[in-house]
Parts: sequence; C-alpha cells; structure tokens
Amino acid sequence: MSDPVFGISITRIDNEPRPAVWSDMAVVGIIGTATAADADVFPLNAPVFMYSDDRTKALGLGTDGTIPDAITLINAQLGEFQVAAKVVIVRIAEGADADATIANIVGDSLLKTGIHAFVEAARCSASPAPDLRAGLYEPARHGRPGSRLPTPAAATARP
Repeated sequence: MSDPVFGISITRIDNEPRPAVWSDMAVVGIIGTATAADADVFPLNAPVFMYSDDRTKALGLGTDGTIPDAITLINAQLGEFQVAAKVVIVRIAEGADADATIANIVGDSLLKTGIHAFVEAARCSASPAPDLRAGLYEPARHGRPGSRLPTPAAATARP
C-alpha cells in the first residue's frame, strides 16, 4: 500500500534517451625525453601532433630517450584493422638526475612548459588543419614513460 499524497506528485522514470556527448578518446598525449630529436620538428615544451606510423617524424625523434620507445609500444598495441594512433608529443629536456627530469615533466603552468604544454595542443602548428585548431586533437590520455611521480624532491619542485 502506498503512502497518501497531498498535493502534486511527480514520478520520473529514468529510461529517457540521453544525448550522446562526442569526444575523441583516441588521442594519446606523451611527455618525455628524446635527446637526439630534431629541434625544428620537436621543439622543447611544445606539443607536436603526429600519427604513430609517420616514419619521417619518427626518424626526427632519434632513438634515445623515452618517447621513441613509447611510440613503438603504441604501435605494438594497435588492433588488426588499425593503421596508426593519433599522438600529441611534448618533448622535455632530460635533467641531470631523475628529480630534475620529473621537475621538467611537471613544468610551469604560467610558461606552459612540461605537462602544461598540452593546454596548447589544440593550437599545435604541426597538425592537420583545421581539425586541430578546433580542439579535436587535445589528448585524452597522457603518458610519461620511464618516470614515476611523485618523488619527495619533485613534489616540492613545482615552480
């Protein structure tokens, strides 16, 4: 038996259709080191868009550092019908020790360095226009291969 109702009673059944929210979750953001990278193609603390199978840009990364290995591992995980992944790369300078490298990863929010450079990913110049300018290539996933956060020294090293 139901409780008595005095006044208006509204019952909403939660089976109404909801609008789909579009988001491209396929863009991977990588921040890391590539000491032998071409500085014109991959400047420090600047987001660069590439497809993971782009041999020209991959050669521009060189073979040292954490970014080339991350690109190789991304390509190894592609499915049978996948050709390449969309990747936004932020190259940072390798520090004198692990704490200095982590401080470079953390970066500065005012200068948009380190992880904060991904904020500029929507205006990345090395990307296919006009999609990137519309913000479609802002990475949904971020990786920092070869680093562990936080460490006691790096946790306090934020500028």
